[in-house]
Amino acid sequence: MVQTEYFTTLPWMTRLKIAVGAAKGLQFLHEIDKPVIYRDFKASNILLDSVSSSSSSPRFTTFS
Repeated sequence: MVQTEYFTTLPWMTRLKIAVGAAKGLQFLHEIDKPVIYRDFKASNILLDSVSSSSSSPRFTTFS
């Protein structure tokens, strides 16, 4: 990880896991009996349980 005074960047493998998890979440929402269209899909609306944990999974939120 690259660390500066203000922020720490995520390794590429972690970023890939987050992207795949978010895609699986959207797939789930679209395939349930009553599909949900998540209209506010953007990086700032994806929360992480824990970045360092291998079991971390993204969660969708809406902050208006």
